[in-house]
Amino acid sequence: MHESEKIMLEEQLVTLSEMAEVLNVSEKHITYMVNQGVLIRERRNQYPVFENMKAYVRRIRGNKAVTVGHNPNAEEADYGAERARLTKAKADMAVMQKEEMEGKLIRADDVEQALIQAVSNMKTKLLNLPTKAAPDAFSAENLADAKNSLKVHVYQALEELANVQVFLDDQRSSHAPLGDSEGDEGSDASAGSDDL
Repeated sequence: MHESEKIMLEEQLVTLSEMAEVLNVSEKHITYMVNQGVLIRERRNQYPVFENMKAYVRRIRGNKAVTVGHNPNAEEADYGAERARLTKAKADMAVMQKEEMEGKLIRADDVEQALIQAVSNMKTKLLNLPTKAAPDAFSAENLADAKNSLKVHVYQALEELANVQVFLDDQRSSHAPLGDSEGDEGSDASAGSDDL
């Protein structure tokens, strides 16, 4: 294409029906794409042909639902695809709600809170370790006894951390065992150790 032809094409304005014919779509679809911001209308019934051809090609490349070639009913296809997407999203949501009610699915923010609680418990246990272990290590007769004393305290802290129970707020009422808030031995056995 010569430069003069390109300039003429860039400046050329066409009517709605001519634009629809150039892009091989319906006039209704041209109006739809103008309203969606895909195509440009300079004035009433005046469309810059070159800019709109480039915009339409970008749209086709970016949208797999639009096929190259004859597609006069693209807006109906888009509506059908969007409706199918909405129906699938509603079905997926119903499945997730059912699984959540059955206890098979946990909300991400609930898992995050449970992890924060578990890490906080771990931090507390680790920070308390020197206070608990220092007297035994200090009173040890030799270095080996001090190491063994520290080792015992570390293993005790790890054991306590392994037995920490974390409950979600809505599970506490239906799944939490009866017992004091510190957790008696029966509560650890009946609650299970995998609840997060």
